[in-house]
Amino acid sequence: QYADDELVRRLLEMRESVRQRYELGRTLDEQLADAVKAEDYELAARIRDRLRSEPASGRPAGNEHPSEADPMRHDSGPA
Repeated sequence: QYADDELVRRLLEMRESVRQRYELGRTLDEQLADAVKAEDYELAARIRDRLRSEPASGRPAGNEHPSEADPMRHDSGPA
């Protein structure tokens, strides 16, 4: 499937390079997959709950406050 595609392979390598250079962690989705694979269902449930409670933004786990992740976001508080 996609694993054989040269462009996909290079993009995956670039992703790992960026993670190492900027010391970024694995995404919650990746952590969830790892926990399920390791059959650590308690951890998987906690990660699942975090995924449900946080807006999907693609940011790695442990990043700054959500508003810092999106520089275009301007919350003015409750309307």
